[in-house]
Amino acid sequence: MGHGFTIGLHPMSYNFMTFENVSSIIHQYHDDILGIGECGLDTRIAVPRQHQIELFTAHAELAMEMHLPLIIHCIRSYDDIVHLHQRLKPSNPWIIHGFNRTESIAIKLLDQGILLSIGKELLDPGHPISTFFKKIAEYPFFLETDGKDIAIQTLYQQASNMLDMSIEAISTIIASHVQQVYGRI
Repeated sequence: MGHGFTIGLHPMSYNFMTFENVSSIIHQYHDDILGIGECGLDTRIAVPRQHQIELFTAHAELAMEMHLPLIIHCIRSYDDIVHLHQRLKPSNPWIIHGFNRTESIAIKLLDQGILLSIGKELLDPGHPISTFFKKIAEYPFFLETDGKDIAIQTLYQQASNMLDMSIEAISTIIASHVQQVYGRI
């Protein structure tokens, strides 16, 4: 296998490409695809909510059919994501990309079996994530830069400090989460 990637229709692109186009690409490159997404729901954009839900559901169903993880972009739509997770009952992992909200939302998602990927907010001692990261680290989690001007090693160092573990231990834990979710990395 070459380099793997995820592919999906980001909510901000819902007006520029069809799900059918993305689905065709997904089927064409199935062997190299590690997950479906980033797809999701975003209250900040002009795309009607119902259209976003329909496209998200199509992504979720395709991810289930292909037994691939679903990478989710979610802006102020966590209740909708939880409701869709309960309705669709996926057996494949769902991962919230760039999670940066409150402890109660994190616990609600995690209790549903929806995983979290956390970014630069972990570095901000004033951000709510820094106060509850240790609690949610009991669940499988991921760290990400999302292309921000920050090195992933910085996030690993912060996580290791917050969890009182070595960077090697954090790396091993996250590698096991990656293996568990993506299977073939």
